[in-house]
Amino acid sequence: MSELESRFTGFFSGFKDFVVDTELKGSKENQTVRVDVVLYYAEMPIACVEIKDNNRKEVLEKHLRAQLQTVQNSFDSVKFFFGLVGDSYYYYDDKRKELIGKSEYELFEMLLASIYDNATKCNDLLDEFNEKVQKGENGDTFKKHLKKDSLLRYGKNIFFDSKEEISLMLDLLQQQSSLKDYHNICRYTSAKSFFLSINKAFRVCSVEAMNDTLETKVIDKDEILGKVNTELSQYIYKGFIMCFTSIQRKDELFNWYMYGDRAKGVCFVAEPQKECSTDVFIAPVVYCSQTDKCELLHFLSKLLNEDIGGYKFVLRYWHLWKYFFKYDYYKDEEEIRVLFIKRKDASQGDSQKDDIKMDWHPDNIPYYYIDVKKDELPFKIKEIVLGPKLENEKEYKSYLQEHMKGVAINGSRIEGYR
Repeated sequence: MSELESRFTGFFSGFKDFVVDTELKGSKENQTVRVDVVLYYAEMPIACVEIKDNNRKEVLEKHLRAQLQTVQNSFDSVKFFFGLVGDSYYYYDDKRKELIGKSEYELFEMLLASIYDNATKCNDLLDEFNEKVQKGENGDTFKKHLKKDSLLRYGKNIFFDSKEEISLMLDLLQQQSSLKDYHNICRYTSAKSFFLSINKAFRVCSVEAMNDTLETKVIDKDEILGKVNTELSQYIYKGFIMCFTSIQRKDELFNWYMYGDRAKGVCFVAEPQKECSTDVFIAPVVYCSQTDKCELLHFLSKLLNEDIGGYKFVLRYWHLWKYFFKYDYYKDEEEIRVLFIKRKDASQGDSQKDDIKMDWHPDNIPYYYIDVKKDELPFKIKEIVLGPKLENEKEYKSYLQEHMKGVAINGSRIEGYR
């Protein structure tokens, strides 16, 4: 085995539901074809990979393309074919009969999509699945999403289609949270930050910039949910968070002190405008005790460990859901999150808005961020409350009135702030 092939197989061996086979042979019409690597997902082949150390053009054009085409013609059960040449990836497009260069993250995203595209509906498991979720306070919420054609199967795994999983988890988070209505939410920030945001773009940061060092760590203590972190999706995607609080905490002294630049900043009220998707998600944070089990996490953990007619249920978007669980030290904040999910090589795209950038936290910690322009936000700003100690309030208010047409601008009701 070459060093390149060893490195590739070692990489995929780190993901829970993928198995690598380097010796598999396939037959079709009395042909026997050997491939460098076959990737299995949930015990079923999903991809064949050819690996070449030599990246000369003639190797790429003649040998690699010809080999992948031969392999494609030899495996009925395998739907995804690509090559690794040196450090470059190439997807084999069967319709065009050609190799297409892809970034690593882009190709792996296509690989995950291929699992969905080639999954089959498994309505035959709905009744047994319903029986499994009957117990527990989350059972009824889960059950309403178990409907005809919503459940898919690939290999030994079963899962919801993307829209259904998002809808399910939104319902579960809402049910577990004490916040039942967040049509209006608010965010505290400094006057300078808000000024720069409305003029240029809102900086949305990765979890490394958060003030909670245990961010996303709540689920790590769970034997089942903690292992979900090794999914390939965790490697491909990165989350960027804007933290809001419930509208009931608008113009509150505690929030001004903690997040409003000690009352010198602003609090803006927003109304979510977009439905949740695999790119943007808005939901309340569920707070969990370090000593008592969180009901929702316990329910999901048990379900992911169940045998359902010989199959295993998986959440395909755990890289997204993990951001909505925190320890209850922060429960008084009544946090609601707007989460942006980006592929890690988004900076290779054509649009500047997708760039993932890096900066340094004052505590000397590197973090990543994206810029989102005002007119691209998934919410509409409805009101701006000026902090009770905002400096140059008159000039600042005048500027906002000129540049934030149609937005109510009010002073804080709090008096005598020290």
